[in-house]
Amino acid sequence: MVAIGRALMSQPELLLVDELSLGLMPKVIDTCYAAPDMLKAQGIAIIVVEQSTQRALEVADDIIVLESGRVAWAGSAEDARNTGNMIDAYLGLTRVD
Repeated sequence: MVAIGRALMSQPELLLVDELSLGLMPKVIDTCYAAPDMLKAQGIAIIVVEQSTQRALEVADDIIVLESGRVAWAGSAEDARNTGNMIDAYLGLTRVD
């Protein structure tokens, strides 16, 4: 969280975040995941690498799935949420309709 705060002090146009939720308490994760919408409203683009795919799908506009360093799937977050095969194959999520 301190690293993100320091990065934001430089008024970036693009913020790269690796594992936003890794090692944080659930309450703190909720706070961190509230930030992308606020940052987008300020015109800051964000790239997030995240293992918690459900949380990433909640805040993302676009999703790119890499497999062995290659793009395995790319599309909008809405397409990712609506494409059961992609979610099952690459993200390991169980769809709830």
